[in-house]
Amino acid sequence: MEEHKVIADDGRVLWAAELGHGEPLVLCQGDPGPRDVFDGLAELLADRVRVIRWDPRDDSRSAPDAPDATARAVADLDAVRSHFGLPEAALLGHSRGVDTALRYALAHPDRVSSLVCVPGGGPDRDDRELLARCRGLTVPTLIVDGTADARSRCAADSLAEALPDVARVVLPGAGHVPWVESPGSFGWAVLAHLEQ
Repeated sequence: MEEHKVIADDGRVLWAAELGHGEPLVLCQGDPGPRDVFDGLAELLADRVRVIRWDPRDDSRSAPDAPDATARAVADLDAVRSHFGLPEAALLGHSRGVDTALRYALAHPDRVSSLVCVPGGGPDRDDRELLARCRGLTVPTLIVDGTADARSRCAADSLAEALPDVARVVLPGAGHVPWVESPGSFGWAVLAHLEQ
C-alpha cells in the first residue's frame, strides 16, 4: 500500500493510502474508530479496484481539530479525491463513515459514481433532514449489513427506505465488520455493485 500526505483546503495534513488498479473506491471510516478497521478490505478488493483509504482528523495519522466535524469530513474527502486526481469515485462508508459518504454524495453527486453503505451507525429514523435529502439522491447505492451486528439495524432500514436507487445485501452471521466476518460474500456483493 502506497502512503500519501494529502493537504486539506485549510492546510492540515491527512494520511491516505492506495492499493490496486482499476476504478477508484474511496473508503470512509467512522469516527471514532480503530485506524486499522479497513485492514484486509483493501487487499480483498485490490485485484479489481483501486482502493483509497484515508484517516479522519481525529485519527493519530491525520491532523486533529475539527470544529464542525461533518462539514470538515466532507471537505477533507474532497481533498482526498482531488489529491488522487479523480474526477469521480465510488465511496464506501462504514459505520459513521456512511454519514460522510452520503453527505459528500448529496453535496457533489457529479463526483460520486456509486455508494456502498455499511451502516451499523449512520442516519436513523430520527435524522429526518438527511433522510429527506437522500430521497433525491440518484447515485446507485448498495447497503451491506450483517444480522449479527450488535448495533441497531435501524440505520440500514432507514437508508433502504429513503434511497431511490438502492440494493441491499444482508449477510447472515456477519457483524459490524463484514469484510472480516464474511469476506467472500462481502467482497462479491461490493464488486458486483461496482461493476454495474
